[in-house]
Amino acid sequence: MSLWVYELTEWGAELEPVVQAMGRWGARSPFFAADQPLSCTSVAMSLRTMFDSDRAPDADLSIDIDLGREQFRATVRRTALDLRRSPAMAEAGPTRTGETDRADAKIVATPHAFIELVYSGRPTAEHVAAGTVTVDGDTAAVERFVACFSLPNPATLPPQESS
Repeated sequence: MSLWVYELTEWGAELEPVVQAMGRWGARSPFFAADQPLSCTSVAMSLRTMFDSDRAPDADLSIDIDLGREQFRATVRRTALDLRRSPAMAEAGPTRTGETDRADAKIVATPHAFIELVYSGRPTAEHVAAGTVTVDGDTAAVERFVACFSLPNPATLPPQESS
């Protein structure tokens, strides 16, 4: 059995800023439906797109994100986000051996519940109490991580002409 792995070339990766600009533009739509299902890849792209470096001036965080079918490691250092797929993370959890590999926390959620956690503005504890999100590790680190992201303000519709 063959395993196919696809990875963007350096040339293809040059499109990421364009795709992110389109994502920010689309998120401003007055008709944006935040309750639509998202794939794990869409969640990752949303994080890359909506990361606000001004909200993370001195951040030093490492968060494992388990979305069921896919897992990621998000690292925020100063004003930069590094987000990578992490296939072995699900078994290891936030307390793996080796200090350099330890995450501050692990978040387990469906893609939709994770997006709710990041963009709803509600405290992490509310999501945990509702049973939609599980946090293993430092909840304060999750709060600091979530604070690094924001959706843009919606665009306004032009006034409708009355007939």
